[in-house]
Amino acid sequence: MIAAGAVSAFAVAGLAAPAHAAPQSLKADKCSLHVSVARPRAGQEETLTVATTAGGTAVRVRIRYRTVSHTWKFTTSASARATRKFGVGRPTPGWKVTLAGTVTGAPKGYRTGAACGTSFTPR
Repeated sequence: MIAAGAVSAFAVAGLAAPAHAAPQSLKADKCSLHVSVARPRAGQEETLTVATTAGGTAVRVRIRYRTVSHTWKFTTSASARATRKFGVGRPTPGWKVTLAGTVTGAPKGYRTGAACGTSFTPR
């Protein structure tokens, strides 16, 4: 009878313990943006590089100049990088062009939402 009581105590203790492990926190999938020319001239070509912590990450980048903006979508390769070439056009010298990125899709084990940015000023 004592053995039966011991088995019952262990069974009740097992029911009180959580059935699953606590969820692991997700790692931040960070991003960074880099331009090839910090002070481009009108008509020059610029290369934007997006780098993330993990490969296969989706990043949305918004480029803004005065009242004009464009949004580009990138997915980084296995090397955690993606690039895009674009023409600077004919911007007013001295007006800053800003680029703002947001991680919108991350591989398993990483979380979205990280922000990154850079800028350049045409001369």
